[in-house]
Amino acid sequence: MNFIIFVISILIVSGFIGGALAQSIPQLPSQEFSQKEIDEMRHKAVLLTTNEGTMMIEVYPEDAPNHVHNFLTLVDSGYYDGVIFHRIIPGFMIQTGDPNTKDLTTDRSTWGSGGPGYQMEQEFNFLKHERGIVSMARQSHPDTAGSQFFIVHRQSSFLDGQYTAFGKLVPLGNSHKTLDRIAAVETDRNDAPIDPSEAIILEAKVIGYSGFSTPNRNESIVERVDNPSGTVSVYK
Repeated sequence: MNFIIFVISILIVSGFIGGALAQSIPQLPSQEFSQKEIDEMRHKAVLLTTNEGTMMIEVYPEDAPNHVHNFLTLVDSGYYDGVIFHRIIPGFMIQTGDPNTKDLTTDRSTWGSGGPGYQMEQEFNFLKHERGIVSMARQSHPDTAGSQFFIVHRQSSFLDGQYTAFGKLVPLGNSHKTLDRIAAVETDRNDAPIDPSEAIILEAKVIGYSGFSTPNRNESIVERVDNPSGTVSVYK
């Protein structure tokens, strides 16, 4: 049975998610990163080249260090070269990162079920799922992200705190225009592109970056709670 990785449970076809996959795929242990390592990741960005244009993604390792590290590692390995934005919902998001989409002769029903052979613990954070935010797709269990990610087309605040956001499109250049072009690609009844060439990542590469922006965070939903060890911030 194929377990399709979707962005949000209300859009999942009943029966395609469950505990079996979570039990059969190894869990990637979370790592602790030094401030130096965080800073090194912060000075990197990812450039996606498609037939519709380019998109540059800046990353936020201070919010999701393990997901950023995983993303950069996969990009460096060439993992994303040739994958398709296999799920396109204009006004919501475009989703990619499934290696099953590299071979266009394979059954399209497998699109959305592929991954890197491991899954990761969630790193939910305060980043708002506004236009251009890059976030990890997963199954119903929060600790099932792997390689599939989505780029928010229009603000989707109902995803905040439920999916691990780890980057954002750099607003300069053609990033948002390319996002709009891919979101406008004609799709079938499963939201997959009818012509995959219009939604293919030709190349993904890591580049140096220093144009840091400050993303919007949901600081308003942080509650200060006193406990025996002191006062802490709690995400609600």
